[in-house]
Amino acid sequence: MGRTVGLSVILLLVGLLVGCGGGSTSGPQAGFNKDLLGGVDTKDAGPDGRDAGDVNFKDLSRDGGVDTAHDTLADTKADAVDTLPRDATDAATDVAPDNQGTDVKADTQDTLPDTICQPTCTQLSCAADGCGQACPCPDGYACSQDPDYQCKADCGALCTGRTCGPAGLSGECNCGTCDDSNICTEDICLPDGKCSTVNNSRPCDDGNPCTKQDFCADGICGGLPLSLPELAIAGCFCNALADCAPLDDTDPCNGTLYCPPGAGQRVCEVKPGSLPDCADDNPCTLDQCIEDLGCSHDGLTGTSCADADLCDGAEACVDGTCKPGTPTVCDDPGECADASCDPALGCVFEPLKDGLVCGAVGGRNRCLGGQCVCPPDCVNKQCGSDACGGSCGTCPPDRPCVDGRCVCVPNCTNKKCGDDGCGGSCGTCNAILTCVQGVCACLPDCTGKECGTSCTKTCGTCPEGSQCLDFHCFATVECMLDSECDDGQVCTEDLCRSHVCQHNCIQGGTCDDGVVDNKNDRCKISGNSCVCEGEAECTSDLDCEDSNPCTIDYCDGDGVCHAACSSQSCNDSNAMTMNDKCTMKAGGQCLCAGTPVQCTKDADCNDNVACTTDSCNKTTGMCLHECRSGFSCDDGLAQTTNDACKSVDGVCSCSGVFFECLEAKNCDDGNACTTDTCNNLKCQHSCNQWTTCGTRKKCMASGNSCVCGNVSCTDSGHCYDGNGCTAEWCEYNGSCSYYCYYGSSCGEKAACYGSGASCWCYGY
Repeated sequence: MGRTVGLSVILLLVGLLVGCGGGSTSGPQAGFNKDLLGGVDTKDAGPDGRDAGDVNFKDLSRDGGVDTAHDTLADTKADAVDTLPRDATDAATDVAPDNQGTDVKADTQDTLPDTICQPTCTQLSCAADGCGQACPCPDGYACSQDPDYQCKADCGALCTGRTCGPAGLSGECNCGTCDDSNICTEDICLPDGKCSTVNNSRPCDDGNPCTKQDFCADGICGGLPLSLPELAIAGCFCNALADCAPLDDTDPCNGTLYCPPGAGQRVCEVKPGSLPDCADDNPCTLDQCIEDLGCSHDGLTGTSCADADLCDGAEACVDGTCKPGTPTVCDDPGECADASCDPALGCVFEPLKDGLVCGAVGGRNRCLGGQCVCPPDCVNKQCGSDACGGSCGTCPPDRPCVDGRCVCVPNCTNKKCGDDGCGGSCGTCNAILTCVQGVCACLPDCTGKECGTSCTKTCGTCPEGSQCLDFHCFATVECMLDSECDDGQVCTEDLCRSHVCQHNCIQGGTCDDGVVDNKNDRCKISGNSCVCEGEAECTSDLDCEDSNPCTIDYCDGDGVCHAACSSQSCNDSNAMTMNDKCTMKAGGQCLCAGTPVQCTKDADCNDNVACTTDSCNKTTGMCLHECRSGFSCDDGLAQTTNDACKSVDGVCSCSGVFFECLEAKNCDDGNACTTDTCNNLKCQHSCNQWTTCGTRKKCMASGNSCVCGNVSCTDSGHCYDGNGCTAEWCEYNGSCSYYCYYGSSCGEKAACYGSGASCWCYGY
């Protein structure tokens, strides 16, 4: 309630101040400038009267409803439709709101052009850019739609392909750390997000107080052996487990001390297998051993825990738990292919069988290579449409396309004689007329004429008894007309020439030889006769079918078969080719052939190498062999272990780490004075110092060797000196020790005197 009163007082004071500056002097809003510097009309929600004192960010005219945006200069349009402030360079009479940099309304009353809007965006903001659009987020970021409109990182997406290090523009995603909890290795996160481990040589603590100068070597912490006096001083000799307990520091990270099995004097050491393995196989925890506490597994957030499955999304850690990612959704491949997600390959598109019907119901579209295509139809066609929007060929300008054939159309327009353009005739002129450009004309000419009149010119007269016919004198006249020469044979052309009948054979003319099985009978000369015989090769295109799907077989107008090679798609029945189509080969053969490929399916690419994932690229037909780096395998060598697949210089193969041993029996060096053990795949030979190895012989270190050497004794009997004043025994290192019974009686009026071995019985 107090805030409401305070706001009212402020508004009243502002209103009074503006009113004093020349505002409206009458009405319910007298002296009050309705628009404060904010975008919202704080005075009323209805139309205002014209305020004479309006200035920038104030309206000079009526508002329709609530003022929803700051206005620059004069505004004569209702603010309810404003989406962005007015442009500063618009004239005062701008009657429509501008919501882009360029004035797209083409306001007729603008006297100045609108300014070009320049988007303003910060790196991780998805707020409005000032030009009517939202600022874009970088890849791997999504707009949070919170009040601040910030781009929030998708750590699962940003960490895909990485195992360590920060990811993202601000480093807010942690893709994992490189820590194998081994003080003897330096764990490095490479720039590509992969972990690398390098052995160091730093000082360390191997957890064994019976060694000294501990340092790292080959990734293992170890120390140098203490000398015999140092071992004795440190209390490292043992005969039972309890002997080593006082030396144990109880730190679980150092392992447990124990007395190794064996004969003779032994030295406390770290029990094999007692060093803790803190790895919990959870990529979402930081596994480490903390002094005096033991194994610790701190939960991680933002670290990638993606598995090898490309179909279940990019998993990411949240508070120590691996949360699933967004499953992969493969694009729709259309009706001619099936889409599926292969865990190792991702989205895989498998084409359906070629030839399946696709597209509109009742259409001619068919599946080919995973695509819905229209197969062209140019069988027995020289020209016209191929039924798929293409053409089967074009005809010369003087030959139209009729039913897929280029045909010749006789042209005798305005012609009475001469050639019809298709090998025929438009007519013939009589004997006295000559064909001139399709017209029969009379041209006076007595050349070669003996008699008669040529176009009013007399060419001569015949002797008595002769007859003038066709400008020649004939004593005998066999015929006057061609019809008078008909011999009744269909294969002869019967003509009357020089009034003598001629019977010319119409070679190639159609006829009927009376033989039912013959087709396309033709006239021809046989010996001295003109006969009708069926010798046609074909009468229709069907007669020319050669069973080759790559040829267009047709019969021409002369009854001759032709086979034109098409370029349409086909199937060469060879599984190892693709993009099959008809092709004219050398020698004139039209065959179906495709481009050779390595594969058509994944099974074609098996290279029998266990370390590769073999697949077929269905688009190129080429085999892919991806190295399965890190996968367990067997390199076939008995002297290696931890065999794994790896790529070296582009070659993917299986290789392991060479070792000296797998267990202690592999390290037997034949020396009875050493205890042979296998540690981290390497043999170690510990000298069994001062253990008995024969009569008056004990094991002892000699340089880098452990030998069975001669000593004074191996049991106390070897030290007997026959002196009743001494006690003798054999030390662990094979030397005799003596104790003098100083002052003890050794006879009547005799006592023992001296020390050690120099002890004798003296009378007194």
